[in-house]
This record gives sequence, C-alpha cells and structure tokens, in this order.
Amino acid sequence: MSRAKLYKGYTRKILRVNLTNKTVRVEEIPNAQLLKFIGGAGLAARMLYDELEPGIDPLSHRNKVIFMTGPLAGTIAPTGSRLGVYTNSPLTGGFFHSSAGGSFAAELKFAGYDGVVIEGASDKPVYLFINNKTAELRSASHLWGEMTYRTHELIKVDLGDEAVQSAVIGPAGERKVRFASVIVGGRALGRGGIGAVLGSKNFKGIAVRGIGRVEVDDMEATLKTTQELIGLMRSNPVTGQSLVNFGTPVLVNANNNLGVFGSRNWQNETFDGAGGLSAETMREKIFVRNKSCFACPIGCSKYTIVTDGPYKGSEVEGPEYENIFALGAMCENDSIETVAAAERLCDDLGMDAVETGVSIAFSMEAREKGLLTEQDTDGLDLTFGNKEVIMPMVRKIGLREGIGDLLADGVKRAAEKIGCGAAEFAMQNKGLSFPGHSARGLPGFALGYATGPRGASHHDARPTGERAGIVPRETLEGKPQYVINVN
Repeated sequence: MSRAKLYKGYTRKILRVNLTNKTVRVEEIPNAQLLKFIGGAGLAARMLYDELEPGIDPLSHRNKVIFMTGPLAGTIAPTGSRLGVYTNSPLTGGFFHSSAGGSFAAELKFAGYDGVVIEGASDKPVYLFINNKTAELRSASHLWGEMTYRTHELIKVDLGDEAVQSAVIGPAGERKVRFASVIVGGRALGRGGIGAVLGSKNFKGIAVRGIGRVEVDDMEATLKTTQELIGLMRSNPVTGQSLVNFGTPVLVNANNNLGVFGSRNWQNETFDGAGGLSAETMREKIFVRNKSCFACPIGCSKYTIVTDGPYKGSEVEGPEYENIFALGAMCENDSIETVAAAERLCDDLGMDAVETGVSIAFSMEAREKGLLTEQDTDGLDLTFGNKEVIMPMVRKIGLREGIGDLLADGVKRAAEKIGCGAAEFAMQNKGLSFPGHSARGLPGFALGYATGPRGASHHDARPTGERAGIVPRETLEGKPQYVINVN
C-alpha cells in the first residue's frame, strides 16, 4: 500500500489556538507522525510529550488541552467516531485522557480538522467556533456561569444553527473543581479534570459545524467490511442483546452477583439494594429510548426521564453503570431515580459523576468515623443510605460551597486535609477514585489500576475475561501477560 493511501481518513490538519494572544492557526500533521502514531491517542500523547515542560502546574497557562479524533471518525465504520481529549490532569498530576461518543468528532472531521490544540490562557471568557475550515474565538462572557445544557442551547442561538455540535464546561470547570468534565451533547468527557484545565484558561468550549466528508481509500471494501462488522455485532450476545436492551447498567446485577460491586465506600463488595439500581429496574421505571453515537448500530446509551417523586421531570442520557455504582451503591442509595437526577446535575454542572459519588461516599465514612463534625458537613446528614443528601452534596461540590470545597479537590487531597487516618479509606490510586470493578475480587483489574498511566481507570486495562469466567480470577498466574494482551 502506498503512503498516500495510509493517510486516507485523516484531514492531516489541526487547529492551534493560543488563548493568550488570541490567535488561531492551521498546522499540518507531519506524515512521519501519522505513520508512527496511529490514531488520535498516539498523536496527542506525542504532542504533549514534545510540548509540555516537566512538572508544570496542570492549572497554569503552561498546560495544554488537545481535542483529537481518529482516522475512522466521520466514516461509516461502526464505533469509530469517538472524541479523545488529552492533557495533564489537575487530579492526578500526570498525563490523562478521556473520551466520549456522540457526533462531535465526526463534525470536526467534516469541518476539515483532525484535532484542536488549546494553549495559553485568555484574560476573559471565550469559546472557539469552527465553521467549515474557518475558525474564530468569540466572547463567552454571556455564557460564563451558565450550566452546560443551557450553554449548548445558547450557542445554537448565537450561531443561528440547530445542527452545531458543542463541547463545553460548566460552573464546576469555571471553579476549577479538580474533576470537572467537558460535556459533549449528552455525553461526558468525564474523568481527570479536563474541564478544570479549560476553566483555568477562561475557555468555555468549542462549537463546530462542518459539511465536508472523510475520504477512505476503497469505499466498496469499506462498505463490505462495515456490513460484516455490523453482522458480527448483532449476532454477539453483548453488542447485539445486552447493550441494546439494557446498556452498561446490565453490569449492576452481574457484578453484584460476583461480589465485585463496591458499596458503602468499598466497605462491602455487594449491595443489598442493587435490585433498585439494576438495568431491569431502570428500564421499567425511567427508560424512554435508546440513543446511538455517530454511525453506531448498538445504541447502548439510554435516554431516561424520572416520572414521579421529588425529581420528576429530570432527564438525562444515562445513567451509565459507573455512575450508578458511585452515586448509588457507594452511598448506599438504592433509588435509580435519585441516581438519574444526580447524574443530570453532575452533567449540568460539568463534573465527573464517578468522582462526585465516591467523594460523597468518602465524606459519609469520614462522618461515620467522627472525623467530620456536623458543622464540617454544613448540617447535612451524611449517613450512608440517606438518599435525600445526594443532590445537595452534588451541588455543593460543583459550586465549591462549604464541605463541597473540601471534596472538590478529590478524595486524596481531602483525606490529606482531614488527616487522622482518613487516607486509609480514600479509595483512589494516583489521585483517581476507583471505578465500579473490585480491585480485590478482580486481580487483573487491580494490576491495570496499578500500572495504568491514569491510575484507577478501568479503561487502561480491561481484563473482562475475569468477570466473564474466561480467565480464572482467583489465580495470579499468567495474569500480567493477560493484562498486557488486553490493554
């Protein structure tokens, strides 16, 4: 295959946005980089390695944020249109990346770019508008302080285009909550505090509109392969049944039955109230319809609306398994309605629902152990199982109010400030809170958490064969090589 053919799928262009001097310029990605670092993750990691000084403060103007797509984004290839965002994390202090589905990555490719590099810091709030191979910085003063869902709508009004795709931060990012997220439509670039880095730069987000197309080398072969992949997906019991019918919440009962579903801030690894959080309960009580990412046949995301109770009318794309684990079982909250409403508020404030839920659970154990007083908790009853306290705690963290200001820096830093042994139950690795897959019950996951660059992320190594019974989970023999193979 010729080198020219290898470049198909890429636009070979990125936008470099310097917020300090308000410049936007187009750069071409060197051919050698495209050949050596396949896909957006490799390209972005190399850029950060080359351009960031060691030991920088992630919340300083010297940090950079890179939005990057892969060569399949914007094509008909199923599951290929994810957006990756890369930076130095204010939560972990090291290299971090997060990804999201939806249509933003495809739209960026249609506009003529593989990625966007955000550097420097603005003296006033701005956002970037990319419109069919042109780009400009615009004032975001009227957007600053707005929640993310309203920001998406206001940007559409600003630009007079309902089809525009946007990725924005909310009040949590503006206040530099160390696990603030970037919200892309109904999806979240959730973990690691990327939203806080953008907030430190006075950067509200990116809006993009494109009408171009992504070239592939052989459309006939692409169509044939795509049809074959879709056939395989539909015949697979996970991608053709479980994820279609229930989405990622199907793991609630599965992990609870295996004894790897953390609850009560990981004091337990099963939850008696799991039935109230299960995929079946979610489908019965709040499910409305499936939602799919660009060119994806699965539709694993579930659009939900709470129909009764104190959170009636709350609607969200989700909740996903990890958020059910964190905002539900970790706090001993067995109400799927409360979880859905809390996830919606997390998304609207623009912060990681996993880190938020684990932070609340951590504060509940600190109160239980007498390390936090009623005055410390602003008079809130931080008792495990008190589902009514979840929503006010989410808001306090996102706005850095009262006890929320302590927790907004993550459980590792909160434990250091509390002292008195609080670090023993701050459930994190490298500053990132553990997700809903037990490190004790799944040693392959534990090895992934320990060796992954992000810390406790189940995406750096995902040895799901342990959970499925394909690989014995009770033995360590051969586990290191297995984790390497599935990474």
